[in-house]
Amino acid sequence: MVKKCLRCNADNDDNAIFCSSCGTRLSGARPGILGPRPVGADLASRASIGFVMTIIGGFLIVLGSLALSYISTFIWGFATPPWFATMPSWAPVLIGIGLGMFVIMSSVLIYMPGYEALGGILGIVFSILSIMVLGGLIFGTILGLLGGLMAVLKK
Repeated sequence: MVKKCLRCNADNDDNAIFCSSCGTRLSGARPGILGPRPVGADLASRASIGFVMTIIGGFLIVLGSLALSYISTFIWGFATPPWFATMPSWAPVLIGIGLGMFVIMSSVLIYMPGYEALGGILGIVFSILSIMVLGGLIFGTILGLLGGLMAVLKK
């Protein structure tokens, strides 16, 4: 005999406790919103927090790098931070854009199931490296670090 799910009307094995399609408990299931959530729904919502924080951090790092010469002129009086004094003024900007793009790409890995930890670790590493180009006024670095940590912890 086949058990029908009252929420999604899917056919399930007779000894099944949860619906194989939507995850609803089959015994005493009620149609509508009040039924239990699917088992993986909590993990998906938690993993998306790390994704959002990391991608915003990556964009802040890119935007901060585009404004690096203005920010550096305001803080130190010349177009590059002192540790980039021997480089042309466009080199730190390109380094910052590259690091920001790597943080954004690591957020894509965070979004892929099974690659959350790898994406989180890469997001943390590239966010730390972005400090040398002021990391999107440090806000991008902080968001990238927190997002990577949330992904590693699958939150």
